[in-house]
Amino acid sequence: MQDSFFLKAGVFVITLAISQLALAKAAGTVTFKTGNVTITHTDKTVIPATKDAELNAGDTIETKDGRLQLALIDGGKVSLQPNTIYKINKYEFSGKEDGSEYAFTELIKGGLRTISGLVGHKNRDRYQLKTTAATIGIRGTEFTANFDGNTLIMTTNHGSVDVCNEGGCLNAITGQSIVVTVGGAPKPSKKAAQAAAAAPSSKAVFSAGEEIALVAPAAPTPTPAALPASGTVVSLAIPTGGGTVLNETFTGNLTFDASNNLSQVKSTSPTRTIKPINFASTNSSDGIVSWGQAGAGTTYNTTSIDRYDYTAGVTPNPANLVGITGTYTVFGSSSPFLVSGASVNTVGLANAVNGSLNFNFSTYTFGYNINVPTTINGTFNLAGIGGLTTAGTFATTGIVTNATACSTACSGAFSGGNLVTGAFFGANGERAGLQYGINSPFLNGQIYGNAVLR
Repeated sequence: MQDSFFLKAGVFVITLAISQLALAKAAGTVTFKTGNVTITHTDKTVIPATKDAELNAGDTIETKDGRLQLALIDGGKVSLQPNTIYKINKYEFSGKEDGSEYAFTELIKGGLRTISGLVGHKNRDRYQLKTTAATIGIRGTEFTANFDGNTLIMTTNHGSVDVCNEGGCLNAITGQSIVVTVGGAPKPSKKAAQAAAAAPSSKAVFSAGEEIALVAPAAPTPTPAALPASGTVVSLAIPTGGGTVLNETFTGNLTFDASNNLSQVKSTSPTRTIKPINFASTNSSDGIVSWGQAGAGTTYNTTSIDRYDYTAGVTPNPANLVGITGTYTVFGSSSPFLVSGASVNTVGLANAVNGSLNFNFSTYTFGYNINVPTTINGTFNLAGIGGLTTAGTFATTGIVTNATACSTACSGAFSGGNLVTGAFFGANGERAGLQYGINSPFLNGQIYGNAVLR
């Protein structure tokens, strides 16, 4: 549930705010104020905040014991908590995302809750909320942030948020939180940012001037949405007895059972049908990407197979990827397995893979560094670089190292596919999935598996 100042008659009021405020050439206006809130202009003059007061680039708002809510010219909304200092560094919007727009703000200390407006939805580098610990970037979202001058906690209320500093970038989707201290890298947090200092209440609070603020009840724990019925599947299929392995990316139709588990994959180009999918290890979905491993009893076309890995989801609109760069981190994986002739054996644990993938959709290149722990010969490391397609898929060979099992060549392409193949998933590429294959003459076979990243 969202704060009621974001709502009017059950819908967002964005268009009117844009048309009126853009003409005024202000960055935004105050829509509610209570307590001793002040605004400091660029010329150092300090004035008390009042309802309907204009806010301009360079203005710094200090709430002290009060609260302030503001509407920005792109339709964005911000609610500032008590004891907060918030600065509008640069805010420009002409009514459309044409490359001239900016939404650069700063949380010097305190807390806020915000729904982003139109700026940043198309050109994500045009939206930044800065703190001395890290910078927050959006992919079209609502989030809450608390910053005490040393530690930043950010919780995504809806959508997808990146938190970045010199230690790296971390993404959080709806219901997830990130914590970062000054000088440290962003990390997942079990503690959520607090939207209000006081206990939540759904009742209106009136000030002497009859200005109204509503504090929403705590949001319920989000339920992951089912994946769409069609999308890109990055898959490995192993027919029984042949030792032949497919390592490919293809587009197909997905079928789910009543429990939202993937039960069938069907494609027409190339022709592929995998059914029914009987799971051997992981079988997970976060609403953007689904991944898992099928075991004996699964049918690939008309042939029973011993093992099959998949990563499934809908690939983004290529236009949403142009110019974007970043880093993904592994957050889930199937258990790796070894194919040696007609023998297929599990050689590791589910969700044990770790590593990252860097990408650049300005140059359409990527690099990866993935560690695959096994129960037979320690950890294999895969590293490499390659090219991205405009649709966000990739396939490349790379270098594999392992102290024992790579005493002879472990690198290069091998029969059945490349070392790494994968795709980006989600409307704006919020996830990535990859399949790996490790060629090991020492083990007289290949190790396969998958991983998902965010």
